[in-house]
Amino acid sequence: MLAGSLSSLRLAAAPEQLTWGITAFPLLLLKKDQQPKSSLNFDPLEPIIQGLPDYTHQLQTMNISRALLELKKRDDVCIIGLQRSPERDQLGYFTALYISLPPQLVIRSSDAAGFSNPPEGVALGQLLQRTDLRGAVLAGRYYGADLTPVIQSAVAQGRLQSIQTSGSGSNVLDMLRHGRIDYTLEYAEAIQLIQTIPEMHPIIQTLTLLPLKETTAPIVSGIYCSRTDKGKALIRKIDQIASEPQVREHYRAASQALTPAAARQHYSDWFDAFYNRREPGAFTNLDD
Repeated sequence: MLAGSLSSLRLAAAPEQLTWGITAFPLLLLKKDQQPKSSLNFDPLEPIIQGLPDYTHQLQTMNISRALLELKKRDDVCIIGLQRSPERDQLGYFTALYISLPPQLVIRSSDAAGFSNPPEGVALGQLLQRTDLRGAVLAGRYYGADLTPVIQSAVAQGRLQSIQTSGSGSNVLDMLRHGRIDYTLEYAEAIQLIQTIPEMHPIIQTLTLLPLKETTAPIVSGIYCSRTDKGKALIRKIDQIASEPQVREHYRAASQALTPAAARQHYSDWFDAFYNRREPGAFTNLDD
């Protein structure tokens, strides 16, 4: 009888499994075979997993389309590395971990003279009217509230390509390098990170970043869990973990390390406004 009771206790104490969908941006940061993939050794999941000891954690790499599908149909999955958007809020519960600077225009350095670059930034809306240039963006990527409507309209009108990819988007940068397109949009942090990966040097060394006039605010990124009772409980726990001072500073340091020095100085107020306010409940959709 005692043996049976102990067996039942062991079964009751068995940890739940939690699947983490790893999208492209944090995938670049995660270690590969226990070794950093780049010289910027930052694992965005480490403090979250440490704070959830009652779960076994399984990591799966996913593109954004697959991640959103899994979020919709499962109750045991959370996705890290998604920017928050109203559409995604319908699929899951969210809490923020870090901010991303607005996307930048990426062009070949050799073509810089052909692009107007005023102090306030390149006007994407005007650029999209040019018929002598071909642009492309990643399908499923969220480019923030400022740019997304402009991009969606241009894609619908055939003035901008939308490219589906299972990778981090580096193949789009390679298309740009080889002249198949003339410009794309990418986050400065992603470019900064790619620069630290040796095999990516041939691509990055030929490209230039230009700010965009339409961007006026940072983009909040973090974790979505399933829009179920289980997902809601998980996000509540994760939100508490992410609000702890040492964890908040972990993400602040990572954000700044991934930001080019000039942009880090220019947008310092944005970093302070976000991380100083990163308290429980401040950046979730739990009450929606």
